[in-house]
Amino acid sequence: MRWLPFKRLSNIFTYKEATKHYLYLPFPGIASIKAETPHNYAILKEKTLFRLLKGATCMKPNIIDIVQSQVIASIKEEKDLDKAIQSNANIVFILTGNLITMNGYLKKLKEAGKTTFIHIDFIDGLSNTKSAIKYIAEIWKPAGIITTRSNLIKYAKEEGLMTIQRLFLIDRNALEKGIEISHNCKPDAIEVLPGLMPSVIDRLTTMTSLPIIAGGLISNKQDILKGLSAGALAISSGDPKLWNLDV
Repeated sequence: MRWLPFKRLSNIFTYKEATKHYLYLPFPGIASIKAETPHNYAILKEKTLFRLLKGATCMKPNIIDIVQSQVIASIKEEKDLDKAIQSNANIVFILTGNLITMNGYLKKLKEAGKTTFIHIDFIDGLSNTKSAIKYIAEIWKPAGIITTRSNLIKYAKEEGLMTIQRLFLIDRNALEKGIEISHNCKPDAIEVLPGLMPSVIDRLTTMTSLPIIAGGLISNKQDILKGLSAGALAISSGDPKLWNLDV
């Protein structure tokens, strides 16, 4: 299956036209529809599909909608902040900072038009509590958070933040358990590490309808293209040299 950025559904007026596009809708609240061929729509009557498409334009944006560059800039050191700002990446993961510096980071990135996600497991001084998530949502106001903790995914969703659950795929058991946990807490996407495993990414696409972001051990454009071809929505990378690739 190929992932494509969100197409504005208000421009789709007929069932016939709608079935020409590869769109994605894994669960309620997502503003696209998944279909590898027009035949996937056959069980839906034209009027029913049209109502669904028309209604989807009013739904809350999701991570599929906001992906423009399929390379996500992961900032691991403060010195790379300006490189991310100047890069082609429109989504930025923040994996560094503390309670004092974070607001400044977010302000600079937002002014540059970047969509920001804070990896809260890496932020110094931030507790793993519901009140911490509330503080992030009300004071810092990023687009969303990244975490390995399913309880924090739940709290963040309650606060209206987008959520990405990070999974470390160290073996088959970790893969199956991670997918089970993700299906229970329902994040907006999952980030799997290491990302240099096209065959595993391909398998994951058969196990879950959640968008997959791959990261870790990505060193060149070929690694990125292999991950995307296997079914990843995007590739996260901490290497600034990869942030300006045209993918």
